[in-house]
Amino acid sequence: MEKQATKSVFRFIKYIVNESAITIKEGDIANDFRMSLNLNAKVDNSSDVSRLELTIDVSDINQVIAAHVVMTGYFESINCDEAQRNAFLCHNAPAILFPYMRAYVSCVTAQSGMSPVIIPTINLRKEGENLLAQISKASED
Repeated sequence: MEKQATKSVFRFIKYIVNESAITIKEGDIANDFRMSLNLNAKVDNSSDVSRLELTIDVSDINQVIAAHVVMTGYFESINCDEAQRNAFLCHNAPAILFPYMRAYVSCVTAQSGMSPVIIPTINLRKEGENLLAQISKASED
């Protein structure tokens, strides 16, 4: 007997790169990179689709290469209450979207005629919890 797959109540639809800027100067690229990451959720209670905006800024310590990328992921939540949707959006969505960001930065820098910049994997749990607190506070106001 074949089992029927159950459809998840939260699913990734697509992503779009909203902004992308890579600056490369003359000089030696250091193997030591600095990175800042920002998460911003757009929740529309009248729609099943929520957006998660991920912004990343990466540069080597010599400032020879710098990348700024803004990417938006679209996620659908069906038959979820608000708390459940927000939990998925803040904890699961960053983990789903971040690998696309890493791959994008690696591909673009590799196509620039240099060694690709490979962003390390990171645990986004803390950022997700901060985002959930922001969303919860905004819904109280």
